[in-house]
Amino acid sequence: MGNASTRPKGKYLNEIISKCTNLEIDDAIQIFKDFQRQSGGKGKLSEDDFVKVYIEAFHGKSEISALARNIFHAFDTDHNGFVEFEEFVVGLSVTEACLVEADQEMRIKKMKWAFDVYDKDRSNTIDRHEMRLIVRVTTFFVSVIFVNTSKRLK
Repeated sequence: MGNASTRPKGKYLNEIISKCTNLEIDDAIQIFKDFQRQSGGKGKLSEDDFVKVYIEAFHGKSEISALARNIFHAFDTDHNGFVEFEEFVVGLSVTEACLVEADQEMRIKKMKWAFDVYDKDRSNTIDRHEMRLIVRVTTFFVSVIFVNTSKRLK
């Protein structure tokens, strides 16, 4: 893709849309532009770059870095050390799919993805250490949601 590409092209765009049934073409183009900007036009993010973007999205809260690293590994489906645009948008599609409205296949994908985020050592089990991470991250998110909700109610 490189710096010159500012939007995904026809066939490539159609392939992505076919993999992400809950994604509209305009949304895919906007996500592509944002991804290109975040990746410096390289079309891929290293683990460290992914974590930086994730921390920025959570307003500099470095506590989120462990979760961001786990999400990076879940998105990096070819395990090459980078998240390319297609992996990113497919990962987003899975994470944003509403379980209530999703078909059985999407529900299974979403549950597998959530499991993979916390199965850091890829052992197909969640051990005690990984469970502690889940509890810490959940506690962090609940506190962020509580603070944000409290601010809006004031």
